[in-house]
Amino acid sequence: MKKTGKETILIVDDRPENLDVLVINFDKAGFAIMASLDSSEVVSLAEKYRPDMILLDVLMPGTDGFEICRQLKAKPETSDIPVIFMTSLADTIDKVRGFEAGGVDYITKPLHPEEVMARVNIHLGLRKIRIELEEKNARLLKKIEEHKQTEDALRESQKSLEHAQRIAHIGSWEIDLTGNRAKCSEEMCRIFGTDTETSDHRFDTLMENLVHPDDRTLFRETYQRLFDKGGKTFAEYRIVRPDGTVLVTWNESEIIDDEAGEPVKIVGIVQDITERARAEEKLRNYAAELETAKQQAESANLAKSEFLANMSHEIRTPMNAILGFSEILLSKIQDTRQKSYLKTIISSGQSLLTILNDVLDLSKIEAGKLDLRCEAVSVKRISNDIREFFLPKTREKQIEIKITVSRHIPEYLILDEVRLRQILINLVGNAVKFTHQGEVSLSLYGDFSDEMKNRFDLTVDVSDTGVGIPEDQHDLIFESFRQQDGHNTAKYGGSGLGLAITRRLAEMMRGSVSVQSRVGQGSTFRLILPNIGIAGQPDILRECQQSEQTLIRFDPATVMIVDDVDYNRELVKCYLERTAVSVIEASDGENALDLLGRKKAGMILPDLILMDLKMPGKDGYEITAIIKNDEKLRHIPVIALTAFAMRDTEEKAKLLFDGYLKKPVNNDLLISALKKFLSYKEIKNTVENTSYESSADAQEAVFSEKSRACLSEMTGLLDKEFVPRWEDIREMFFIDDVENFAWDLKQLAVKYDSPFLKCYSEKLHEQTQVNNIDEVDIIMKEFPEIVRKLRDAV
Repeated sequence: MKKTGKETILIVDDRPENLDVLVINFDKAGFAIMASLDSSEVVSLAEKYRPDMILLDVLMPGTDGFEICRQLKAKPETSDIPVIFMTSLADTIDKVRGFEAGGVDYITKPLHPEEVMARVNIHLGLRKIRIELEEKNARLLKKIEEHKQTEDALRESQKSLEHAQRIAHIGSWEIDLTGNRAKCSEEMCRIFGTDTETSDHRFDTLMENLVHPDDRTLFRETYQRLFDKGGKTFAEYRIVRPDGTVLVTWNESEIIDDEAGEPVKIVGIVQDITERARAEEKLRNYAAELETAKQQAESANLAKSEFLANMSHEIRTPMNAILGFSEILLSKIQDTRQKSYLKTIISSGQSLLTILNDVLDLSKIEAGKLDLRCEAVSVKRISNDIREFFLPKTREKQIEIKITVSRHIPEYLILDEVRLRQILINLVGNAVKFTHQGEVSLSLYGDFSDEMKNRFDLTVDVSDTGVGIPEDQHDLIFESFRQQDGHNTAKYGGSGLGLAITRRLAEMMRGSVSVQSRVGQGSTFRLILPNIGIAGQPDILRECQQSEQTLIRFDPATVMIVDDVDYNRELVKCYLERTAVSVIEASDGENALDLLGRKKAGMILPDLILMDLKMPGKDGYEITAIIKNDEKLRHIPVIALTAFAMRDTEEKAKLLFDGYLKKPVNNDLLISALKKFLSYKEIKNTVENTSYESSADAQEAVFSEKSRACLSEMTGLLDKEFVPRWEDIREMFFIDDVENFAWDLKQLAVKYDSPFLKCYSEKLHEQTQVNNIDEVDIIMKEFPEIVRKLRDAV
């Protein structure tokens, strides 16, 4: 096929990115380009289009580059097309294989376009020269009788060859074996650092003087192989020039036989590849530096993970006791003011855990170990929950919180509810924190992503009338451990991680978070979550949240708690003191094995074991492995109880343990874990923790038989005595009158055995003790609804 005026290059590589780079560079250089990802079509393309040069990858699916080159060289119509190999195989033996297959050059990856272009130009020049020589020789054969013209053509050819050698930095040489003398071209002499007048020497003397002493054995072995096997040889070795300069050279040689088949001379070429060798050495050094840096980074990351795990353990261990015993005291103490103190302790402890969890979350996100768990979620319900969560704080600060949910938002979207709540709590929490007057608003809206209305683009705006953020700090506030300059950390608190985690979580959901703000006028943070799936209404009904011990009653059982911290064991005992579960204590792993050994001998074993992971001596993993390998003990379920909160710890624990509890552990979490392994009975009519906010139908289910019998009488007294009192109090609203009203209402509830009314009166009385006027006003407004529900129950 006749080509255009451009020289044609066929590039073959199974990696598209490599093809793209080469095609772009050669196209810019003015070449006609053919590209292929498939090694199987190379021969047919070469036969059809006869390219001027083939750049051929070696490692490809199917037939490799070496075999394709051999096939090309075996066909007369393609045998003269020069082939340059491109490969990551950098060993000398691989290069030798490439040249033995018929390649003219060998380029190791990663490819440098400038180097590839230079080599292609060199070999195209050589090919062009070779074609010119062939054409000239053909003409000379026709005019053999014209001796003068023949000599002129030969001289021209010699000049062209020398010119090509200068361009390619390739010298040629030959050795007359009959006289053992060598002849070198001008370029060869330049490379060796000799002159043409002194270039005729005995071959062995020349090599003795030029080849690097460390490479002479390789040189002699290469040429011995040439004599023994014939054909061609390829070798890379160093030479030492007379001025002491050391060069790296690539050598090719071939033995020539006479008509009788006897070797008469050796011809060859030598190419100065010193610069290439230096570049390859730099690349190897760079790769080694990268590997060292990678190992250092991995070591630093491991150290960080270990630090975070230890920090988590050291904070969660005492926090387990602080929160646990505070929870127990809260259930025992009746004094309202003391209860308020305990709630402050619990709230402060939970705030500390929030900061700790923020640090761990950020670490998980950076390590790519935080997974999203998407399910059907009602964003309307979540927004209402957020309002309820922050309502006490906004009332305390006398600011308003508004929630707006567009009616266009589907009832259920496919989202990670935990992470969405985390984002909204961070954004709304900041808005409340930095707003001292005015309002905070949470607005949810959006539109469908497609015409089929199967996907939805959700937008959430959190706006406030707070202090605002300078424009030059809009990006800074999203950085880890950074807060707005000028903010009083002692006043506002915080770890500087909330917004960083918010942005990372939004990006994990394929969304974004941005801010618009002006100092003194407030801020608006916008969360955009695009292309969210839409779900139907979930089949699982949400149950009312009640404390675990009010829902179940354990059958008699024995639990062993293994923990080296005394107060951790004491806390578990306190949680279980009102149950039928007895506790065996072990202060460490060895103590646990000793106790189990005694129990095993008497055939009285615990029904379940709570095992701390970090203990002196044998840790929880070792002790549990021993238990699981004992035929008489392996049936006992073992629950890991640990202050380590890293994901790796949890995954490792779940491979060995039957359950996993993370400190601090509250009563509900403990009971929930025990339910999976210990037998129990459900108690249908739980009343102790009933909330008066529950629905009327739910309240009707919790009245005892006595209260049902007297319900009519009680509602009569409410209508006759308490409703008028409530109306008088609402007009004047003295806190002492409300306190007396709540006390008398509680006495009525106790008299008629009405837990519903008792719960309401205690809540009202509790708020009067702490002078929470706003909350008292809200609870008092609910009294008519309370009475209505009781009447409906009649």
